[in-house]
Amino acid sequence: MNDSEKFQAIRNNQIGCGLSQDQIQRICDSAEWVEFRSGDKVFSQDDAGDRLLLVVEGRVRITVQSGDNESQFVDYRSAGEHFGEISLLTGEPRATNAIASMDTKLLCVSQSSFQDLLARVPGFAANVSRSLGYRLRRETTGEPSRGAARVIGLINPTLDSYSKKLSGRLTSQLADALSADGGEVHIIVDRVPSNQDFGKARVSEIPRNMSREAKSDWVRRELSTGTDAEQFTLIWLSETTPEAEQILLQCEQILWLSIPRELRNTRPLLFDMLRSEPGLHKKIHWGWMLREGYEPGNIPPLPVKLEQPDFKIVLSNSIRSSRLERMSISRLVRFVRKTRLGLALGGGAARGMAHLGVLKAFENEGIYFDVIAGTSAGALVGVPYALGMTPDEATDAFRQDLSPGWLFSRIPKGKEWYMLYQFRMGKWDALLRKRIGNVKLEQLLTPMHTVTADLIAGRQVIRDRGDATHAILESINLPNIAKPIMRDGMALVDGGILNNIPSDILPERGADFVVGVDIAAQMARQFGKNSQATPSNRMRSPSQLQTIIRSNEIQDRQITALRTREVDQMIVVDTSMFDFADFTRSPEMSRVGEEAATRAMPELKKLLARLQTTGSSAHARFICPNSVSRPRHQGE
Repeated sequence: MNDSEKFQAIRNNQIGCGLSQDQIQRICDSAEWVEFRSGDKVFSQDDAGDRLLLVVEGRVRITVQSGDNESQFVDYRSAGEHFGEISLLTGEPRATNAIASMDTKLLCVSQSSFQDLLARVPGFAANVSRSLGYRLRRETTGEPSRGAARVIGLINPTLDSYSKKLSGRLTSQLADALSADGGEVHIIVDRVPSNQDFGKARVSEIPRNMSREAKSDWVRRELSTGTDAEQFTLIWLSETTPEAEQILLQCEQILWLSIPRELRNTRPLLFDMLRSEPGLHKKIHWGWMLREGYEPGNIPPLPVKLEQPDFKIVLSNSIRSSRLERMSISRLVRFVRKTRLGLALGGGAARGMAHLGVLKAFENEGIYFDVIAGTSAGALVGVPYALGMTPDEATDAFRQDLSPGWLFSRIPKGKEWYMLYQFRMGKWDALLRKRIGNVKLEQLLTPMHTVTADLIAGRQVIRDRGDATHAILESINLPNIAKPIMRDGMALVDGGILNNIPSDILPERGADFVVGVDIAAQMARQFGKNSQATPSNRMRSPSQLQTIIRSNEIQDRQITALRTREVDQMIVVDTSMFDFADFTRSPEMSRVGEEAATRAMPELKKLLARLQTTGSSAHARFICPNSVSRPRHQGE
């Protein structure tokens, strides 16, 4: 790189915004070139802060090490941005890690030069202060700073023509979704398939008559024109060649695409690639491509531990996208944009059928979730929905399966006795398997977590793997009505005794925005046909089951008040007019839930729109004619 290129790079950087040529030249004289390969550490958390870094080409991934030594993503730094100034100003060690997410060129300014520039170039100091001002503003307003991945790799190394067709549709659908809000999408392919329509995306084919190094250089040049703008690049490859491995190193996220039947053939290819380029391990996410009517139980376990989350992507066989395809693609898009939505469904016995109406309202607005957590009735409803069942299908299924038979419908308090019978006689297992089979939680279309409580250890237990029916049964297992389920050294009962709306577990599982649904906030004004105005001599004794359920309702309300701090938007559904054991009114409860969610939707959509904007950092720009960059809120 010559001096004129250095000068231009500083001029186009946030740090050079508004400065004169002489001032930029002074910075230029103090800066030195440094290059990093994809996966190299620029600096580590707790390192001494000894230099300011300006991104010229490529991108840098910022992470922070948590207490359990897990690395948590914070943000990206793209061309035109700078980072590393906080340690230089405070003299304290680095607070984050910085890793090159692709081959990256930086300019670095030493600590002594940085201090000299602060003193001698007022505009330099003003630009540093401006960056810190954006950071402080976003910290105080609680705005997220999780920039989107800009370069996404998709690799489908198989000769199966049907699999190739699916991966082509996925690439096209993903490109359309990413460009829906006005962004540009560039698709780079190793060979353009015939009759493949990529819509408005710009398509480039990697030249074939080139050496491995030349192909990698070609891709890097293509990427250098797009990573500093609101542009996404999809790199779709069909082979695991050495040049493909080098190209994938330039990707920030990679989807390894496969269909279940070809796992035997693709697994050795994945192992070979990871042995050849271990740095790819932390970028690759598994993507099962599934066709409409797929059987979840036929999805095999992943052959190797990769980055989470993995994806089950249902792709339509027709031109028009299906509901499950829209769910799949929207989850992929939000993962790329770092705006993942979490949903916490609370307990409340039969009143949990109101959750289905809430879910229906979300779907009416085209809002789908990336991770769901449910306790008790929330687990009962959440698992079938995460499997792919529509809210209306689930409503009808619960009404049919849980309506009391001839005997119970003719005795006093028959619905209560019927619920007790279901628990005491172990009828729930067969009833659930009739609808969801033997599917495992990890095979669900949407990641699902159920909450139960262990009476031995006195703690909550979160299930995200294993038999889905067992997970539901553990979570709905009402104490004092049913015996604890003895499994894996635990005595398991309804999770509502510890965490009735499990919103707090979602952020640590990747959710950036959490919606909670509370169906137990409003209690009936009467208990056992008694109200506060009932004279003592006319009060009736409630049944034991009524007493247990009422006690649980009161406990749930108190626990919810203590454990829902992570909720960004709470939807409260008044189900007090419904009996806790009456599943026959599932359609009515669903309508009440839908109405409550519809009322909350305008405010929720405002919050989500704000999240989508701040998550991509598109709203905060330096107003500077010679700068194309975006300031971020997280300092280093």
